[in-house]
Amino acid sequence: MGQGPKGSDKLKPSSAAPNNFHSQTTHMTDQVSQHAQPYGLIGAAAGGALINALINGGLAWLLFRPDQQLALWALPGTAFDVVAMCFGIAFGTGLVLTPQLRRQQRDGRVTAPALPPERLLPFSRWPAGVFHRAFNLGALSVLLFAPPTITLLWLAGLDAMGYAQLIAFKAAFGAVHGALVTPIIGVGALVEPGTFET
Repeated sequence: MGQGPKGSDKLKPSSAAPNNFHSQTTHMTDQVSQHAQPYGLIGAAAGGALINALINGGLAWLLFRPDQQLALWALPGTAFDVVAMCFGIAFGTGLVLTPQLRRQQRDGRVTAPALPPERLLPFSRWPAGVFHRAFNLGALSVLLFAPPTITLLWLAGLDAMGYAQLIAFKAAFGAVHGALVTPIIGVGALVEPGTFET
């Protein structure tokens, strides 16, 4: 009978196990956070340039005929194609890159770049929904980039483009446009909506 209390002590749950589990989980989380890398703007620009150059140059190679001429103001024409590229590059980048970077951020692999809060504030006002955000980015891209690009083509006297010109133009435009919008869209994906609101 003297061993009764000792036996009952063995049946009592130990509080050390939950504490050990919590400390191990916290340690693992800290390790993951330490391995998180700030979002690289230069790498994002280079990657966006390469991908969009290949996509847009490849589409020109596939969709147009070697003997085809594309007039500036025709429909379809170069001006319309510029509008489509402006929207498509920003929309597609926002649609693909936003959920990808958010997932990497949740996994502790990437963080927003170390920028002053006043520079990150505009990103926190972007729509939270991926499709809504991507559509707005595409529309804004058309407004900002299509008019000056079409004006430059008109001033340069490029009233029509041949097959080789189309491939070169679409690849070059895709590279420049992708390099400009990809880092911006990436930073926006890593800033939580409403973060810097007062």
